[in-house]
Amino acid sequence: MAVPACPSLINIFVRFEIYNPTSTNISKYDPVGPGVEIDLMDHDSLSGDDLLDKKNTDENGLVTFTNRDYPSKAGEKTPDIYFKARVKNMKLVNRWTPPDDWSTKGWTDVFGRPGYYPNWTPSDLGTLDDPLVFRIGVEFHLQLSYTRLVSGPEEWIAPPGIPVLAHAYNGVLGQIPLIGIAFRNDNAFRTDKKGQVHGLVFNVSPDQKVTFVIHFQIVDKSINLQPAWVEAYGPGSARSPREYYWITDGSGSDADTFDAITVPPNWIGTPTEPKKIRTTVGDKNVAMFFLSILYEFNAFLFAITGKQWKGFGDGITYTLTTLGGTSYSWPVGKINIDPRDHWNRSVIVHETAHQIMWQEADIGTIRIGFEYLFVDGKMVHWTQLLYTGFQALTEGWAEFFEAIFCGPSQPGYNTPPWDVSSVDDNKKQFKSTHTNFGKNWIQLSPPWDGIGQYVEGAFSDALWQMYRDFVVAGASTEPHVLEVMDDYEVVNGNAWVTDPAVQGRFQTTIWKAVDGLASRGKTTADFIDTIRQVSLVNWRNLAGYFQSFNMFVPSVDGKSMPTSSPNAGGGTATITGQNFVDAMQVVIGGQNATVTVQSSTSLTCTIPAANPPAPAGGSLNVDITVWYQLRVPAFTGNSPATWPTQMQPALHLPGAFIYQG
Repeated sequence: MAVPACPSLINIFVRFEIYNPTSTNISKYDPVGPGVEIDLMDHDSLSGDDLLDKKNTDENGLVTFTNRDYPSKAGEKTPDIYFKARVKNMKLVNRWTPPDDWSTKGWTDVFGRPGYYPNWTPSDLGTLDDPLVFRIGVEFHLQLSYTRLVSGPEEWIAPPGIPVLAHAYNGVLGQIPLIGIAFRNDNAFRTDKKGQVHGLVFNVSPDQKVTFVIHFQIVDKSINLQPAWVEAYGPGSARSPREYYWITDGSGSDADTFDAITVPPNWIGTPTEPKKIRTTVGDKNVAMFFLSILYEFNAFLFAITGKQWKGFGDGITYTLTTLGGTSYSWPVGKINIDPRDHWNRSVIVHETAHQIMWQEADIGTIRIGFEYLFVDGKMVHWTQLLYTGFQALTEGWAEFFEAIFCGPSQPGYNTPPWDVSSVDDNKKQFKSTHTNFGKNWIQLSPPWDGIGQYVEGAFSDALWQMYRDFVVAGASTEPHVLEVMDDYEVVNGNAWVTDPAVQGRFQTTIWKAVDGLASRGKTTADFIDTIRQVSLVNWRNLAGYFQSFNMFVPSVDGKSMPTSSPNAGGGTATITGQNFVDAMQVVIGGQNATVTVQSSTSLTCTIPAANPPAPAGGSLNVDITVWYQLRVPAFTGNSPATWPTQMQPALHLPGAFIYQG
């Protein structure tokens, strides 16, 4: 017997929308758009669900079902109705694909009204002005953070670029697959600069639980941060080394699972009040710390090089264990941090800076191992070590970056400038003035001309002084990259990094110098010579930074001047040579001449008046001495109290000039 039609017209108003995680507005919801088929369904557990009606959405995602025959179509007076959106062909962002269809059964609309009406007594649902509003899928809004086990704020937000993927399961965690491959294909939503991630998942039914899988990987193409990972497992582990992830799985103090049917309709957290998830145990918080530093590193280099920094081409992998109990940066692309250094920002910066040198100077894995084990490197080293030009270059470079990223505002970090007034001649290349505790100490200053080029602390001091006083100059008195706790605005928090003048000076000195090593030797002398070649105009200003730490000395190869002068002086002398700097002096007969350094190879001076003068009718032979400046800091604790100047002779000619009385 047929069920009679309902005597009055039934109106059902339903609108469908979807969260837009790609919008700059984190609270943006879009209508599904026109032309999406919406089916009005009758649930029948025995014979299968029946289609009662279907309509296409308008441009606002709205459909209106108007009919009086739904009971007769269902074959029952009180059908069990719900809605099904055929969203298979709906255009979405590239990172995810909608299901073939999405059912409202078991879900509620945004105002808490049900999406499934069992034993429905036919009546209107919604109005044109107040339709049922369903959001397709389950949206999630999270903020990730981690606990640092060091001084300072306890909770820090996760860096940008961390992948997060939602996963549904039926209460058995063993059903969660290892999904690392998805992350490497960038099929995940990623944290922003506030540690927040806003995403959407479709493969969830109302009776399932939702957990999140967070890989310890990072990528941010906007600053050329190439994919980087943290490995948790040591050599010989059966686990894939890049399968290190954090599952908010309901076990342990880091757990957070969500029963999708008991949360607000179809969402976890909100765009303005994200659900907070913090990691506090194991090595998860350590992994976040590593990736935070790497993000700061990359953001700084990308900005100060004027986008010339292309990132680590093959990515970087950090490991949480080492062989031998010492942190090291080898092979190329891999940074090994010993557990004792897990919270040591200085060590992590130091080892990361090595990888910049390996890449930009084109120093390969085999050569690094060979140099350090058999030739010019030393695995255990210290800032006062006098060893080789390769050792001083590679370790001094890393110590220079420690100075940038670990400034005096961060207590406990030991960073440049280093006290290198005395150095350890470990290879006994020079006759030591004294030996103490197995170290062969000599002074950095002459008579040991040019030995600073073999001392890593001297090289990092010179780089830091040039960076601070020439590259950054007046743009900042403390040009350290300050840690960012709550927004990862590395550049905005250190405005001098975006100063075009600072960027230009960094690129034409430090950056071109390290890039230039790719086609030449790998020593401090090669680095300095590259700066000289690309900065000929400024070389007399720059040379002093390296000369101050006895990395080379000026030499005089010629002079053009009168052999004599009246007591009143006034003549002009020209002196030529190499590595002249502005702070040079010429002394004739004990009197300072007025000096003008014309270039790094030439200076002129005005001959001073004789004092004492030559006797009337007689003559007076006097010495000529050309002096240069050596600057060795005088230290109080770990900080230089002063940078006293020591003048050293580059040329001394006894009795070479005559005053006439």
